[in-house]
Amino acid sequence: MKKRYIPNIMSLARIPFSIALPFLAGRHDIAFLVCYLLCGFFDVFDGVVARRFHWESKLGEKMDTLGDVVFIVCTIVAVMLTLGPTLAEDGLAGYVYVIIGVFAAIRAFNVALTKIKFNRWGVIHLRSARWSIIPLYILFPICIQLGKVFNPFVALCLVLSALAAVEEIFILFAMEKDEYTMSLKSYWEWKRDREKLRAYAAEAVPDKEAVLR
Repeated sequence: MKKRYIPNIMSLARIPFSIALPFLAGRHDIAFLVCYLLCGFFDVFDGVVARRFHWESKLGEKMDTLGDVVFIVCTIVAVMLTLGPTLAEDGLAGYVYVIIGVFAAIRAFNVALTKIKFNRWGVIHLRSARWSIIPLYILFPICIQLGKVFNPFVALCLVLSALAAVEEIFILFAMEKDEYTMSLKSYWEWKRDREKLRAYAAEAVPDKEAVLR
C-alpha cells in the first residue's frame, strides 16, 4: 500500500463508524462513544497527515467531504432517535428540526455549488464553522448519555453553524474558478489577502513589460 493513501483511508474509515452511531445510540453506550471518538480522531488527523507529508489530493478532498456528510447525517439521526421523545415532551422538537433542516439544506447547497462552479467536492474549513462544531461534537454524546438536550447552548451552536455555512456561500459566490481552496479562515481575511495578491500582481505588470522592452 502506498503511504500517500493513508489520509484517504482515514477519511473512509469514518463512514462505517458513522453509520454505526444510530444503531448504537442509547443501546451500547461504550461502543457508541468509541465509534464517535474514532470519527472525530480520523476527521482531525486525516488532514493533519495529508498536509504534514504533502499527500493532499483531489481524491482526498472528496473522501473528506463524503466522510463529513455521512458523519453529520448519522450523528443527527442518532440524536433524534435517542432524544426525539424528550424534545417532543418539552415542545421543542419542531424548533430543533427546523434549525437542523436549515443547517443541512445550506450545507447541501454549498457542496452542490462547489461541484457545479469549481468541479470539485469540498467544504471550506472556516474558523467560524470549526468553533461552532467543536462544542456540538462534545455535547452530543453527553446529551445522549443523559437523555437531555442542553437546549439553549445546542441551539446556539446550530445557529452559529448555519451562519458559518452562509459565510461559505458568500465566499463561493465571490471566488473565481481558479481561486478555490479549502484552507480559509474567514471571508474577511480571504478578501483582504485576495486584494493584496491582486495589488501585488498589478504592480508587477509594468516591471515585466519594462523588461520585455
